[in-house]
Amino acid sequence: MQAIDKFFDVPREKVKTTKGEVELPILYYELEILLALFLVDKKPAEKLLSAVKLKPVEVPLGKTIAGLAFYRYDHTTVGTYNEVGLGIAAVPQEQVLPLLSVTDFLRRTEKRRLGFYITDLPVTTPEANAAGREIWGYPKFVTKLPMEFSDNGFKGGVFDPSGGEICTLSGSMRTWLKLPAFDLVTYTLLNGERIRTTIDVRGSFSYGAGWGLKLQVGSSEHVMAARLKELGFDGKSPLLVARSTSWQSRLNKGVSG
Repeated sequence: MQAIDKFFDVPREKVKTTKGEVELPILYYELEILLALFLVDKKPAEKLLSAVKLKPVEVPLGKTIAGLAFYRYDHTTVGTYNEVGLGIAAVPQEQVLPLLSVTDFLRRTEKRRLGFYITDLPVTTPEANAAGREIWGYPKFVTKLPMEFSDNGFKGGVFDPSGGEICTLSGSMRTWLKLPAFDLVTYTLLNGERIRTTIDVRGSFSYGAGWGLKLQVGSSEHVMAARLKELGFDGKSPLLVARSTSWQSRLNKGVSG
């Protein structure tokens, strides 16, 4: 008899979407991921976050942290698809965090204040799009998301559904520090209400400097391209990159907050 995997053996509930029924939490068994963390100017981030009563996490020199994550999902309970997430490290406006507050990532998710406000989340399937938008308010849209992972490099892109390219991240990289993966908290807006969602994670990340990669914003007039330009991504290299093939997760139902 095969042993029960306790990480995935959790109560689940069925939720209807316009593209069919989904069981929550969504389970992610196999994937490859590249997470690129950038330092961006705090002022445009504040503008984006104010509508949801969040504020950017402060780091020195008037900067904050934004992440661009490329996911190739090979085995999940909602099918096989690719996804790219753009998010800004943020906390509720009423919260106070010390400078360089990344240590908040070490707290359990029920006590953690720091999360990522998701500004854009393109995917490659209508089913993933409907579930994300209708259940959590994730700002998804369906498009082409090519990704090429190699031992010492990466090339990934986001295409405009109407034609043209939104952005590419490509170049060389080396990772040398392996650490356990951390659980995640995301913030979104659903029907005018701020939603806080926890993502339980296991596995590990291999970390390295991001200097060999570069982000280029394309000629597209899509809102995601405009947002990347406004935040100052165009032509920048990540401060840090992390990649994983062992990352597994449970995407839980969101709650008000």
